[in-house]
Amino acid sequence: GWALVAGKKRVPRPAAGMTAVVTVRGVCTALFYCAAGCSPAWEGRYVLTPEIFEMLERIEPGSGGELQLTDAIALLLQSQAVYGYTFTEGRYDTGQVLDYLKVIVELASERDDLGPEFRTFLADFVRQRDL
Repeated sequence: GWALVAGKKRVPRPAAGMTAVVTVRGVCTALFYCAAGCSPAWEGRYVLTPEIFEMLERIEPGSGGELQLTDAIALLLQSQAVYGYTFTEGRYDTGQVLDYLKVIVELASERDDLGPEFRTFLADFVRQRDL
């Protein structure tokens, strides 16, 4: 059968301005450190099973008056397994501008159609600016 898979990552205590992770019915939400000892934290990268839609219909609005996916996942845990995959490398938070730029550069440099010319551009860019 199928099971929900969620991305997770071991996380340090948050830097200034970063969101704290909270545990809601056994499911960690947000991205960073959980004072309740929730490590690793869920990163919000999910492979969802169709049953999640039924769970979303059954939950009440949470934070901000919105349905919270983690509440639906917590409900789903009562009837099926939920697995976590720990990312150890190659994971960027594209909601952060610097990570977004890093992933664009990495992916562009690896493409067969763009990579060679893009890598040449990058090398020239770094050399011209003495970086």
